[in-house]
Amino acid sequence: MEIIKKFEPIFGEWSVESFIGAGSFGRVYKIYREENGQRFYSALKYYSIPDSVTNIGDYAFYYCDSLTSITFEGTPPTVGENVSESDITLYYPAAYAHLWVPNGETEWNGYRIEQLG
Repeated sequence: MEIIKKFEPIFGEWSVESFIGAGSFGRVYKIYREENGQRFYSALKYYSIPDSVTNIGDYAFYYCDSLTSITFEGTPPTVGENVSESDITLYYPAAYAHLWVPNGETEWNGYRIEQLG
């Protein structure tokens, strides 16, 4: 659960309360926000790109307006044209830092990048 906590507050006001479950396409977390002394709950599905993905095609996330970040689980994939129109951050695992940022870069293919714990 520590990876998802890195993104708090989610959407500016939501916090992760607990892990609900996982499936083949991601993990689901119970999230909450407090307003006027009341606690409101929702569910958040968190996806990450597995190491088996080697190519992100043209316009793959282009119309995903609320997408703010993409988490990769392994080596850098090849990336097509105009993958996203949003201002997104890519997260990569520390074990693959030598492949993502061999010279300490802060951008990769025009996107901001950050290392996960």
